[in-house]
Amino acid sequence: MNKKPIVSQIGKSYLGLGIESFEFKASDRSILVVGGVHGDEVEGVDLCRMLIAAHMDNQIRDGISYLPCINVDGYLLHTRANFNGVDLNRNLNTSNWIANAVNERYQPGSQPLSEIENKVFVQEIKRVNPQIIISLHSFTKKLFLWNGIEKSLNTNVVTAASTELGIDLVSKMNYDVYGSLSIWGRENGIDVLTVEAPRGDEWNIWRDKYFNSLKWILNEL
Repeated sequence: MNKKPIVSQIGKSYLGLGIESFEFKASDRSILVVGGVHGDEVEGVDLCRMLIAAHMDNQIRDGISYLPCINVDGYLLHTRANFNGVDLNRNLNTSNWIANAVNERYQPGSQPLSEIENKVFVQEIKRVNPQIIISLHSFTKKLFLWNGIEKSLNTNVVTAASTELGIDLVSKMNYDVYGSLSIWGRENGIDVLTVEAPRGDEWNIWRDKYFNSLKWILNEL
């Protein structure tokens, strides 16, 4: 018999689209999985939806909340940024947030947490109170990024998964990042694992590998 998550609309985008949460509660742990921070990184949304379906099919143990797509407007418009042209992963209220974009793609917004999606996201983090956040992205390079807290995240599990996939596990990117979830988590004492999947045609090759790896991670953490 399939499990049924608690499905909630936790907010709306600028275009009035609903931002949904799928929650499988448990008393012993709390993990938050999020996809679609960047609207053009459809692989993360796909992976999150696959994990929800697997969870409903009793393949993943409870204690997980899923946000399959935070940037619902960007996903609709096939853009990295949201409807306002803001990169949600440069707009969080971190101590290193800067007002000037270091790259045209990384617009930080008028001030930290200016965007509706991030306000909803941070509110949901506070409600769920996760021990671990797993953020699903896609990139030109396959890797796992861990923010270095090691408070709740079992690094042996993540190291084993990255080794099995044959991809790098890193503690920071090779370029400066401002106002990101990884840094926000570090400053708020929350383990954040960012999963960078391949894009486009390569995703079709790696899709099941990433899915099985994430499923295993979620059952082991």
